[in-house]
Amino acid sequence: MKAIVSHIEWLMAGVVILVCGVFIFMDLSESQNDALESLRNDGKKINEALATNPVDPKWEWSQANQSKNVEVFQAAAKRPGEALAATPDGWVFYPRPQRPFVAADQKPKLDGDIVKVKAALNAPASPSAKADHGSVYLSFKLPEGDGLKFFHVVRVEVFRGATAEEIKDLIGAVEIGTEEHAEGELPPEQPAAGAQAAEAAKSEDLNTTARSSKHANPPKEAAGGKEKPLAAEETPIPAEYKGLIVFRDQDVQPKKTYFYKVRLVGRLIKLGPGDLVAGPNKTVYKVEVPAELTPVKPAKADNPARLYAGALSDAASDTAPPNFQIRFAGSNGELPKEGQVLAPGFVPSYQGRFAVQVWVPALREWKEDFATVGVNQEITGTIKYKKPDAKDTEQLDYKTGLKLVEIVNKSERKMETRKVSVTEKKVNSDGVEEEVPVMDEKTGKPKVKEEQVEREIPNQAAMLYDTDTKKTEECFKRPDYEKRKEAFIVLDRIFKDQEAQAKKEKDRVAKLVAAQRAAQEKRKAEDAAKVQQPGAENPNMPPMMPPGGPPTGGPPPEGPGGPGGPGGGRPGYK
Repeated sequence: MKAIVSHIEWLMAGVVILVCGVFIFMDLSESQNDALESLRNDGKKINEALATNPVDPKWEWSQANQSKNVEVFQAAAKRPGEALAATPDGWVFYPRPQRPFVAADQKPKLDGDIVKVKAALNAPASPSAKADHGSVYLSFKLPEGDGLKFFHVVRVEVFRGATAEEIKDLIGAVEIGTEEHAEGELPPEQPAAGAQAAEAAKSEDLNTTARSSKHANPPKEAAGGKEKPLAAEETPIPAEYKGLIVFRDQDVQPKKTYFYKVRLVGRLIKLGPGDLVAGPNKTVYKVEVPAELTPVKPAKADNPARLYAGALSDAASDTAPPNFQIRFAGSNGELPKEGQVLAPGFVPSYQGRFAVQVWVPALREWKEDFATVGVNQEITGTIKYKKPDAKDTEQLDYKTGLKLVEIVNKSERKMETRKVSVTEKKVNSDGVEEEVPVMDEKTGKPKVKEEQVEREIPNQAAMLYDTDTKKTEECFKRPDYEKRKEAFIVLDRIFKDQEAQAKKEKDRVAKLVAAQRAAQEKRKAEDAAKVQQPGAENPNMPPMMPPGGPPTGGPPPEGPGGPGGPGGGRPGYK
């Protein structure tokens, strides 16, 4: 107790300090709570103001009205003059425009939301070469799916060489699309779809020959209702050829092997700033062109399209056959009898008649000649022709390398189609089993069927010795040349269809591009007429406030173009 009394001053001082600290803490806490409450109320008022005070829709950002911003600004700049019904005086200050409002659902994606994708222009698939007389047909398919993304195929370039390692000569191209952009081209719906898929969705397959109703529904005769047989060029192309692109090389030499490779030249689709393009579900793609693609300059210098060439395909090769077709037409003179043995050294006096079709490279077509040769003589001759728009006649000497060894009477085995009755076995009234015809219930006539039957037909055969292969070939007498293989007929039709379709597409895009350019020039002219120099209607109007404040030292100077011209003191709108 004595200790407490002796230290009473210190205890009282401690109590006073503690009480003061409690009051100070309570006071500060109340001030802080008031400040937080004030901030919350201010934030609530701001949100309510934004919700109840929407911005004018014309200032909202969107893809649709982005291009109209300049026109809106120009119209806004004319409002003072329209409100005053007169040209406003100089030194006018305009209020600062309200900040554009961007709706949440139209807000562009940030860098973190942009999907980076690589464009693709892969090499054509499944290249194949088939050699015909005077031509080599090179077929291939365009890449699909992930092999072709964000590109429109412009053309397929064809390279040729003497070996697979020496393929470097560009000999031609298959035109597919155009180098210029055109309205109506659709970007890919998703990266995996590819730009070509969207373009193909609105156009017909280049390799489909049934392009019209007459192909899909053959015309019928007026009487009888029987279908007319389609011409060779109208028959549907077999399914195994669907999707093929064909190049025809006619600059070939007989019995020579050629190697080919192809590559695509594509046009990158239209991209926005930073190579961005809108995708489905408001996705934004940033398109990256692979470094291995080679940039290609457009044919027109003012064409803004970006062209690239892809990688070369695998090699395809074939050997061109002889540039002639031969047909044994018959013989002159008496032939030895079958089984007759000729004396050694005896040369028969008969001759063989041959029709020869020769491919003329200068005309790129067949010409026919007739040759009559004796035993041990080579079939040769001369083709005379005239080039288009040429006055002089030229000639082409040909050598077949085939020598007549002999002509013999020989039967030829052929498969023929004949109609036979359909029969069945039945037991007659006498109990004997016999073959009886099957009757057609509708016609009441015996049913018939077709079957292949082998027959031996008397004929003549010319034995020809090939000086190149050192082999003897048997050539029977024929009224016509050997029928061309069906594959070459189909490939030739595909090639011709491609040429017609490419020309049609080129003309269509050329018209679209011309119309677009005309519309752009018209818009430029209209904009130039709207955007006039301030004060053009009133030469006495003082100049507008130049940047940096009013000029000093007198009236505004004149530039090289007069008042308001370059360097002048009356700036106009740009």
